[in-house]
Amino acid sequence: MPPDRAAANDAASLPSIDDVSIAGGQAPSLWSLETSDYENGFQERHGRTYHPLEEYILPNDTFRLDIQHLLWLATWDGRLCMCPKKDGASRVLDVGTGTGVWAMAYADEHPEAVVTGVDISPIQPQVVAPNCFFEIYNAESEWPWRIPHDFVFMRHMNTAFASWRDTIEKVFRNLAPGGYIELQDNTFPIMSYEGTMPANSAIARWSSMLMESTRLLGRPCDAPSQFKRLLEDAGFEGVVEIKRVWPIGEWAAGRRHFVTGSLCHDTSIAGLEPSTLRLFTSVFGWSVEETKDFCREVEAEIRSQRYHAYFNVYCVYGKKPYWA
Repeated sequence: MPPDRAAANDAASLPSIDDVSIAGGQAPSLWSLETSDYENGFQERHGRTYHPLEEYILPNDTFRLDIQHLLWLATWDGRLCMCPKKDGASRVLDVGTGTGVWAMAYADEHPEAVVTGVDISPIQPQVVAPNCFFEIYNAESEWPWRIPHDFVFMRHMNTAFASWRDTIEKVFRNLAPGGYIELQDNTFPIMSYEGTMPANSAIARWSSMLMESTRLLGRPCDAPSQFKRLLEDAGFEGVVEIKRVWPIGEWAAGRRHFVTGSLCHDTSIAGLEPSTLRLFTSVFGWSVEETKDFCREVEAEIRSQRYHAYFNVYCVYGKKPYWA
């Protein structure tokens, strides 16, 4: 147990890209949440296991989460992160760790660092490196960690927070002076290359309705495009925004786009029905069968690749000033 637990690239163009290689004071209340408040409260809906917190949209699909990890590695040429804390961090906090795959990989690469992964669901492995730890905690609550971290990492947390501004301010307070925050996420709406996707296509309608449903829930899915401004507003300095794209399918030229497109295709299909079911049935009042029929229509278009659809993807990082 650790000593304390208290746009670089234009998304509108898709040029050919060279080959890439893919690498693969204590707060005791944290662990007490694991079984009493969370694990026993998981809900089976529509054949999926969901977290009991109603505002958490996606189910605990470990396969989908691990595909996403490979997708992010392919996006950044095998790098786990892009900020200067890719080396030299001593206390690392991975917020929304999911299966823990990023935290475990960072801990393996940096045995000198203490890496803590935090999530609301206890789906992490029990056996990990001695410098890697997991805690079950809702990061929307007030943060309990008393000793500052020098690197806070969040990935694929779009829609996880009702207020990204509040969350980023929590990170700022928690970081040691000179520490870094890094956010990685894809955003909506789904775009199309050279206008190949008509507005009445199933993919375009699904993207629009997903944006509307998350907005009505108070967790809009277009937040990543605002990350840079939010970090600057919170007081971070030297804020860097790196923008990439994920083709949905293998239609784009270049080795990186082929790999990310293939993985994005797979994770999009894996997450399509479970995310849509919880949103559309609860927000729009659709029936389960109506929602599944629509998902099959969207999936058919994704598989056909007749529309050159893609996600905009962001990596944004910044440093807490030494004087703060």
